[in-house]
Amino acid sequence: MDAEEAAPPSGAAPPSGTAFASASDLSIPRDDPEQRTNAGRACLNAVHSIELQYPRTYNCFVRIILPLFVLIGIAFLCGYFLVLFEGPGEMEANDELIAAYTDFAVRVSNDPVLVNSTDTELCVATIDMTEDIDGVAKQLRDCAGRFVGKEAEISAAVTFNWITCSKDGKPREREDQVFVVLEEWMESYRYIVSQKMEAENATSFEAHMSAVSSASGHDGCRTNMAAGALFWFTIMTTIGYGNVAPVTRGGQGLIYSLGFISILSFTAIIANTGNICLAITDDFFHRINAPKLTKGIWASLFWLSAWWLWVLTIAGISNETDKRVDEEFPLSESFWFSWISSTTVGLGDYYLPHETFRPQDMFYIPFLFLLAFVLLSNFLHKFSELVGSIFAKEQSLEMILESQRKK
Repeated sequence: MDAEEAAPPSGAAPPSGTAFASASDLSIPRDDPEQRTNAGRACLNAVHSIELQYPRTYNCFVRIILPLFVLIGIAFLCGYFLVLFEGPGEMEANDELIAAYTDFAVRVSNDPVLVNSTDTELCVATIDMTEDIDGVAKQLRDCAGRFVGKEAEISAAVTFNWITCSKDGKPREREDQVFVVLEEWMESYRYIVSQKMEAENATSFEAHMSAVSSASGHDGCRTNMAAGALFWFTIMTTIGYGNVAPVTRGGQGLIYSLGFISILSFTAIIANTGNICLAITDDFFHRINAPKLTKGIWASLFWLSAWWLWVLTIAGISNETDKRVDEEFPLSESFWFSWISSTTVGLGDYYLPHETFRPQDMFYIPFLFLLAFVLLSNFLHKFSELVGSIFAKEQSLEMILESQRKK
């Protein structure tokens, strides 16, 4: 019989006792639970074998470094939602501040048509020129002092805690952001005034009032995710510098809920990473025949010294970061900032300003502080063991209470 005769006709059922299977029939279905379970077990076995072969390296990366970056990821995620609540309100508050300043300048001039003049010119327009030379000079000095002070006041009052403003979308220093916002606000103000007066035949005062309430200087602004992440990091670690706080109900609600969960996560992860770090270092000390560094006063001194050196390292790095601000700080003050942050005291006299904080900063500055918390946790662990050994008794409190229960 040739091959053509052996094949069944198209559409005919296969002869009894003959098995025909398609390609899909020969493979295990993709949604087979047993297949997924076996694949998962194989992955877990592979990971476990790596841990057994390289225990120190595996635990260093998987159970120390990775969890710390998870905390940074939590700060990024929660901080992003926080700036969504706080950013629009900050833009509106800045517009109101600039509007109040502009309204003051125009009302002092008693001539709203002079909106294109400088602030000093507006004030000069009200000077009584009938007085003597000394009187006119005094009025001129008052004008200069009044508006210079007002400009300085408005520049200091405008905030960039949750937003960043620039014309090209790139991060800028605070002074540059203030300039961008003020310039855009005045352009918006002047456009509305001209439109009201030309298209609607409004009076200069009516046009001014409409422009003051409608002008905005935040077309080039966006929410600053890095600032939100930094703030959330201070909440999660309980540093809480106090230089800024959420004012919206939504932002405060996030602190109530996710903020509390973040604090719990931070505490648990730092405690766990500290234990893993102690296990690895104690093993190392035993391997180099230095068991004294694993317990007692020597272990406490070792971890305390490691923490102090790390705080000094953070001070040097933060000193470089401080140079973004106009005022440069000496190393002693950077060390003070590093110490109050690494102990979670966070007095608020020194802090990382939101305006100069960049997204890339979140990948190393918080990580440095998290390592400081791990070192401090290890010192406290060894120190508590030392204190416990000093006051150790033949019978522990648990043993005494258990014996009383049995009576």
